[in-house]
Amino acid sequence: YSATRFIQVPFMNEVNVTVSSPLSYYDSPAYTIGINHFYSDTSVGKYTLPSLTGSNYVTVRSNGFETVNLTLLGGASSNLILTPKNVTVSVFAFPGNATVSINGTTVPGPAGLHSLSMIPGSIYVNVSSGGYQAQNISLKLMPGEDKSIQVSLIPYNISGMAIIRGNVTDGIYHFAVAGVNVS
Repeated sequence: YSATRFIQVPFMNEVNVTVSSPLSYYDSPAYTIGINHFYSDTSVGKYTLPSLTGSNYVTVRSNGFETVNLTLLGGASSNLILTPKNVTVSVFAFPGNATVSINGTTVPGPAGLHSLSMIPGSIYVNVSSGGYQAQNISLKLMPGEDKSIQVSLIPYNISGMAIIRGNVTDGIYHFAVAGVNVS
């Protein structure tokens, strides 16, 4: 007894994908690329994937960027520009009524905590309050990198300030507590 079987082998093509970022300081991020849910790899810049004739489902993922899903025909090429996810800059300022500006935008904040979500890159923080020396801070944040900073402004006129001396004790037995900073 003999039997004949026919196996259909799909014709293979290639898909060329070039991945970049709109951020000038991070124009070629590392990414993971997958096609048709069966093949994936990690790369930077241009990548050639094996593909089937017809439509191919391509997914590109990179830390700190939005995921890109697209359909490409076998043999096609595509240039993808990844969209960076926003980063959050949080500033805890003393005194609590200080004005905090991030990239020129005044950011309100209850009790000295100021937060702003923004596109990553060069970030400039200015903290000021009447009677205190303003502080300017420059940051450079990468996609996916949130930042928290604490800023304590220094008064202009410290000669009029009182010096406080004493011991810090617990509230029940009045034992001295070591290693306490009083500010």
